Amino acid sequence: MTYAAIFDMDGTLVDSFEAHWLSWQEIAKENDIVYTRSMYNNSFGRPFKSIVELFWRRNGSYFNPDGSPMFSDEQMKALEDRKEELYRVIFRENFILMPGVKSFLSRLKEAGFKIAIGSSGPTENIEMVVDKINAIMGRTDIFDATVSCNEVTVGKPDPEIFLKAAQKLGMEPKQCCVFEDSDSGIEAAFRAGMRRVAIFKPDCQYASLAKADRKIQSVDELTIDYVTQLIDSAE
Repeated sequence: MTYAAIFDMDGTLVDSFEAHWLSWQEIAKENDIVYTRSMYNNSFGRPFKSIVELFWRRNGSYFNPDGSPMFSDEQMKALEDRKEELYRVIFRENFILMPGVKSFLSRLKEAGFKIAIGSSGPTENIEMVVDKINAIMGRTDIFDATVSCNEVTVGKPDPEIFLKAAQKLGMEPKQCCVFEDSDSGIEAAFRAGMRRVAIFKPDCQYASLAKADRKIQSVDELTIDYVTQLIDSAE
């Protein structure tokens, strides 16, 4: 049997938490919006538009006086592009892999796994991360497929992003294990019918990860045999 590993990106492959926080801070400042660290923690991993709708509505800043949305689709896209541009500038200069990722990716490839990224981030962010990881590992064959928010109609916790990743890999959901760090991502993998490993930080309280098959602090804790056995145990 052939197996697949599908990775979320932010907080799973790379430690981009602070870079995203700094870029959100700047966007909030530019638009005179209150956006606290707690709000950020509770929305990490969600699509950009849903974050704006949820928290800017709380600030009373999402609707015009006539009740219409403050942002047209074009303005929302421009706002998101600005935020992600800020993020890439920050993270490109402060790129951090999550602990154990380099070794784990190598072990997966040696075992014949197909590997994909399924991220709520835009294509440009994924391309930057893939290029950085390729450079670090000295090879360009690690990732067999990627799926960004630009390629799906509904974000996590809808399973579309992971189902599309499996499709690109030529795999069935039951052949896949998803690695995630957010509740919305774990829920998306659950709905997709895939096995689920959650990466968590003990000091973070923003995700319960209740539907994970296993919770770990680092992929160093996993053997390839464990991952294959987990996939094989799928009903």
